[in-house]
Amino acid sequence: MRRLSRALLKLVQRHDTLRIRFVQEGGKWYASMNAPADYKVREEDIGDVDDAEFDRRIREIAREHIDITSQQLCEIVLVKCGARGDVIISRVHHAITDGYGMIVLADDLFKFLMSVPVLGRAVSHEEYITKWESPRSSRRKDVDKFWYDALQDVPLAPNVGRKAKGLPLLHNSIGWRGTRGYGVQISEASANRLTQQASDANVSVTTTLFSGYLEAVCRQYDLDRMLYDFSPARTEPQLATYCGDHTLDPIMLYVSQPNQTPIARAQTLHQSYMEAINHLPADSARRDCALEHDLIAQGAYPRQFKTYAPRATLRENRSAFRKNIRGKPGEVHRFGAYTFTMLDVSNGVFTVNENQIIAPEDIQDRAFTLGFDMDAYDTAEIETLATRICDVLELDLTKLEEL
Repeated sequence: MRRLSRALLKLVQRHDTLRIRFVQEGGKWYASMNAPADYKVREEDIGDVDDAEFDRRIREIAREHIDITSQQLCEIVLVKCGARGDVIISRVHHAITDGYGMIVLADDLFKFLMSVPVLGRAVSHEEYITKWESPRSSRRKDVDKFWYDALQDVPLAPNVGRKAKGLPLLHNSIGWRGTRGYGVQISEASANRLTQQASDANVSVTTTLFSGYLEAVCRQYDLDRMLYDFSPARTEPQLATYCGDHTLDPIMLYVSQPNQTPIARAQTLHQSYMEAINHLPADSARRDCALEHDLIAQGAYPRQFKTYAPRATLRENRSAFRKNIRGKPGEVHRFGAYTFTMLDVSNGVFTVNENQIIAPEDIQDRAFTLGFDMDAYDTAEIETLATRICDVLELDLTKLEEL
């Protein structure tokens, strides 16, 4: 308990984002910072119980609702379970972290638990907001004009997904839906070939996968252009230690390039990403911004599709605790005097995008995942899309499994 308490204190001292809370005064919202000393490990004791009761209680604790107005938006719970040992549950509100940030936190927490030195300093919330999220007053008009100019003459909402089924569209981040996912694995030779081709062309494997996804969507649904959004914050190496949630999700326009090679398409997409990043931060690159409302009013569907890289997989690969972080439920891992067994407390996955590709930084284990609104698409469509992506990128698909 003492070791865990020290680890939590060091974690909230290192990552001030974890200490954010939101206050509403006079009809306006403000972010405030708690003191590190305010954070204590919460203890629960369920004693010796049977397997069914153990699973029920652990899931119940892990899934407790964290209200956005809570005094603290993160916590660590130590659950004493008699002869089974102790269960450590970490809970963080999505308003203050994201999938990438959770890997940063997990790696640092394990290091603090094991008294492993954590070198360097983490990017603070203030630094992130000031440098990467706040539009410069001198460039505000220019960068906003860039986004408006880039999204002139946009295509109308395509008749696929929710629209094709006569369902309400998920505009302005409203209407979170249950999501299903398919994982795609490719042959080792394919993975090595794509990695080498991307490296030779000076583009990332992730961008190459994104280009294949966008082209495959256009071909599958007979589109010459499509709107999508992406998360550029995690393309910045200087943010490798930042654990907070990103708030910039710019809307982009992709134009189909059926006669180009996979790498040529990736290079074109890379150039558009770099141009977009050069025009950030921008108020017109946020969810629910005025530009998005204008596009919706024109009959577009700005965030139907998404390219997304949510996990810090390179950090996972380099971590001494990668087996613990990546562990599957039921797997037992040892580190020093400690034995860890991962538990499954998942509460499902939800999305505000109907269809998205989730790409790792390392494609050896799983090349990519397709996440989709279960009301918008049937499994046959997604299986066809997965196959088409592999065809577009000239990859050998070896396994397609529902996650």
